[in-house]
Amino acid sequence: MRADRQGEKEKLVSARLLDKARLCAKTGSMTFSSFLSPAEQELVLPAARAERVLFVLDGGFDEAERKVAFFLPYAEEHLREEKSFPIRALEIVPKGKTWVKAAPTHRDYLGAALGQGLTREVLGDIVLFSQGAYLLALAKAADFLAENLSQVASEYVSIAFVPLDEVALPKTEAREVVRTVASLRLDCVLAAAYNLSRNDAKTIVLSGTVLVNHRLASRPEQMLAAGDVMSVRGKGRVVLQSVGNPTRKERLPVTLALF
Repeated sequence: MRADRQGEKEKLVSARLLDKARLCAKTGSMTFSSFLSPAEQELVLPAARAERVLFVLDGGFDEAERKVAFFLPYAEEHLREEKSFPIRALEIVPKGKTWVKAAPTHRDYLGAALGQGLTREVLGDIVLFSQGAYLLALAKAADFLAENLSQVASEYVSIAFVPLDEVALPKTEAREVVRTVASLRLDCVLAAAYNLSRNDAKTIVLSGTVLVNHRLASRPEQMLAAGDVMSVRGKGRVVLQSVGNPTRKERLPVTLALF
């Protein structure tokens, strides 16, 4: 059922992207989409090719995961410097010097923004830092939040626009581990990464909380390969860095990076 809904959503996104590309080709001017997930970004190239226009993906800062597709009639090297660039960055910090309770989480910031009646499509990445967070949004949504968002996780906040070049992901170091697995099935690798039983790993996959290479993974038996990235809601990310030769017991040594 989840896979069916995902397929229908991708069809809708593809149609919208094609409309944007077609409008660019017709008018000879730049058009742009809403924010796209990494999986949705793969749908941009076919739309651009169909209408023979150029495109750029940009989320407001270099490491952004969620990005806007810009369809262009000609090459543009300094898109972010254009006055018409539609992405804004908001800095959200506590009204006082520190948070009264625990610092809000990514989910808290997202929930506060969505609670204002906005949709996920107008919101980009949320980047946490020691005193607060940067929230990327399309211009109209950013203006609305700057005027109306006053609380995050029941704490009062101050909001200000900041230049896009101030936004950057905090550096995080991966923990590298070496495990042996019976096979490269998704449930096997997840079980090895998080020291789970196969049944527990299978349950997590079937719950619809696992992405592989930014796409929903609903089959525990899905086979993986070196370079694949798994995201598990509530746990983090796992990169399957390498796969070694089988051991005498026909198990596969794998190197995993845990974030």
